[in-house]
Amino acid sequence: MTKALSSPNRLVWAFADAARSLAAEAEVSDSVDQARQKAASATVMAVACVESFLNVQARLLLSRDPPSPHKEQLERDLLSKKPFGRKLEEWPLMLFGRAADLGRGPAQRFKATLDSRNTLMHFISETQTLELESVAITGLIDTAEFDSLTASSGWLAVEAAENFIAYLLELGGASADSIPHLLHHWVAKVPRRAA
Repeated sequence: MTKALSSPNRLVWAFADAARSLAAEAEVSDSVDQARQKAASATVMAVACVESFLNVQARLLLSRDPPSPHKEQLERDLLSKKPFGRKLEEWPLMLFGRAADLGRGPAQRFKATLDSRNTLMHFISETQTLELESVAITGLIDTAEFDSLTASSGWLAVEAAENFIAYLLELGGASADSIPHLLHHWVAKVPRRAA
C-alpha cells in the first residue's frame, strides 16, 4: 500500500466528524432501533476519537527534541498496542505533565462513555437461557446497555469526548482562551462566538 501522509489531526478530526454525524442521524431516526444503532456507533467513534488523539500526542511527543523522559515507555506501549483503558490511566501524566482524575469532571464522564462502549463491544455476561413453558432458548446475551441508548445518547458521547480532550489540553498547560481554537484544530468543533 502506498503511504498517504497527512497532518497529525486528520484521523482525530475524521473520527470526531463521524461521531457527530452519527449522533445527528440518531436524533432524526425513523425508529427507536435505528436511533440506538446510530447512538451506539456514535459512542464507538467518540471513543476512537479520544484514543487516536492520545496516540497522536504520543507520536508527536516522541518526535520532539530533546527526547521525552517517557520515550522508551511510550514506544513500548505503542508497539505492544497497550489497551486503551490503561493508556487512559497512565498516559496523561507522560503526555501532558499531570495525571487525569478519572473520578470526577470531564474525565469521569468520558470514562463512563468508555465503559458504555466496552459494554457494547465486549460481552462480559455469560450466555443466558430463557425458559417458557416447554421451550428453552439458550445462548442469549445481556443487551441492556444497547437497549438503554436513546436518540440523544450519541451527543452525550460526543460531548464527553470533546470535553475530555479539552481537559487533557488544559492538563498540558493550554489556556482556557485557547481551548475553543484547539478543539477546532483537533476535533473540528467550531468555536462559538460570544453573544
